[in-house]
Amino acid sequence: MRYALLACLALVAPMFAAPAFAGDVERLELARRFVATRSEATEMRFFDATLPYYLSAIEQTVNITDLERARLPDLLREEYRAALVTAREHTAETYARLFTEDELRELVGFYESGVGRRYLEHQGEIQQDSIDLQRAMNAAVLQNAAERMLEERGAQHF
Repeated sequence: MRYALLACLALVAPMFAAPAFAGDVERLELARRFVATRSEATEMRFFDATLPYYLSAIEQTVNITDLERARLPDLLREEYRAALVTAREHTAETYARLFTEDELRELVGFYESGVGRRYLEHQGEIQQDSIDLQRAMNAAVLQNAAERMLEERGAQHF
């Protein structure tokens, strides 16, 4: 089990290294501007929402000391910030591949407009609401599935 996470990561890591776009430089720069509209605070809010997963994955695969466990959230936060650099470039390359230069100009223009800036101001709140909703949905799905399985089995409790 310990090496399962490492094997999974070995499969996923090359995705970040492979360039998604090797075309027009102007289009890639516009895509980078678009990606840059997502604030670090918003990125880190997503990290905070997934931190329990990261902690669990490390604790299940690596034998850590109490001191390491205490430092783990900060270490993961540092690694996440470092990974964002590559992830943002990869995302920009994807946008550059999928959208024309004119479309990217429109996207960037929107986020630089009044309503676009207002959206960005509330992006963190919108994201947090989406995260909370997803957690509630996940809990309901798990609870309902477990209850159905128990009903089918004829059991009353776990």
